[in-house]
Amino acid sequence: MTRSARKPRTGIDRPREAAGDEVAVVVDSPERLWSRSRSGPRAVRGFHFQDLVGAWLCGRVLTGQLAVDRIVPEEFEDLSCEGARKWQVKSRQEKVGDFTVAKVASFLLHMFRAHAARRDVAAEEHRLALVLERPVDGHRSADWGMTLGEWPDTDPLRRSLLAELHVLKVSEADIGSICDIVCFYVLPWRQAADEVRRAVADRYRLPTAAAESVVLALRDVIAGCVDTNAAVDWSDRVGVDRTGIESVVTDAVALIDLDALEQALTSGACEPVDFATPCPVRASTRGWTCSPGTSSRACPRPVPC
Repeated sequence: MTRSARKPRTGIDRPREAAGDEVAVVVDSPERLWSRSRSGPRAVRGFHFQDLVGAWLCGRVLTGQLAVDRIVPEEFEDLSCEGARKWQVKSRQEKVGDFTVAKVASFLLHMFRAHAARRDVAAEEHRLALVLERPVDGHRSADWGMTLGEWPDTDPLRRSLLAELHVLKVSEADIGSICDIVCFYVLPWRQAADEVRRAVADRYRLPTAAAESVVLALRDVIAGCVDTNAAVDWSDRVGVDRTGIESVVTDAVALIDLDALEQALTSGACEPVDFATPCPVRASTRGWTCSPGTSSRACPRPVPC
């Protein structure tokens, strides 16, 4: 009598329990549960970075560095810039370390193929821009809008990206098209916010710190467009044009009482505090594992014994 074939394993090992044995229940620690549930917060942070990139593009429109008719969040990519030259902008955050060349090459290829699949728009003049929060293996990008084909042939990052595209078995014709229309730009979070603040401060003669509320207003209008475009047809898509950007900024600036702010700074009633810059004085944090910027600025803090 032949033995019947063994049933395939399901991949789940169930412990064999003797009668009367108690079942051991493994309870994860709060630290492990926290680590396993971070996908949601990471996704939300990615959306916030997308809103910030939208605000940064608004700042460039405000200063005349970017000539577009309007910025449309969540059209074909994360952000679309409509005008004589159309831009499709995709943002990518990285929570730990730099991006690898292989990952960036895959981003560029995916963006190019998604664009090529849109037959109704592929024939128009487009530039595809990938905005990265962190450098690529320690390398930063060229100027905004400079395609891979416009980079020097000897640039090590360009050569590495092209080599990686060959590894991905991309045809020479597609590599040539990618070099013609695709660019990427490294834009750290703080740099993006600072550049928008400076653009607004220079335009409206504001203290740079006072322009932070304007950055938040621009981020909010971009997020509002995202919410609307999630539920409407393509013909009803919404965005923000130069007039809309000016209106948002003007309304936000009007809420800033410059006279009261200047009087408070002049009288010493308040003073700017920089929480972003690390404290250069090591002795002020002796015995502590952190280096808060508040310590060298006369803010109250506990002193170790």
